[in-house]
Amino acid sequence: MEDVIYHTLGMNRAGRNEYFRKYIREDFPFEEFGKLTRDNFWKIVDKEGLPLKKVQKNCWLMENRKDIRWR
Repeated sequence: MEDVIYHTLGMNRAGRNEYFRKYIREDFPFEEFGKLTRDNFWKIVDKEGLPLKKVQKNCWLMENRKDIRWR
């Protein structure tokens, strides 16, 4: 699975889903995978914070996500 993830970095959702159908299985559970991926990402952000370049700290994400511990 790690190789598949590596090869889909930078792809949009449609491209990633097509790649998964071809290299994993046709009925891959995209919605469940997406939810688990997002949940895991936010657990990491809650625990470790989200590093940003100094120039990015005024972006809309920071203004709208006051609950994130920014590093």
